[in-house]
Amino acid sequence: MEKELKQWYLKLLKWSILTLIFMISRPFIAWHGFELVIVGGVFYCLFIFGVCVWLQCLTIRRS
Repeated sequence: MEKELKQWYLKLLKWSILTLIFMISRPFIAWHGFELVIVGGVFYCLFIFGVCVWLQCLTIRRS
């Protein structure tokens, strides 16, 4: 379970950094749909964070 939790935290870190890069590069991209990509990235990060919290709670309960 802890290995899976670590993988989810690494995925969260990667997506958070990617979304941050998208936010920083937004003024340089002339595509109107790019803001939807940023919003989608933020919501995906929130989803991954929720999964991490859920797995962490399961890990704590089993200990």
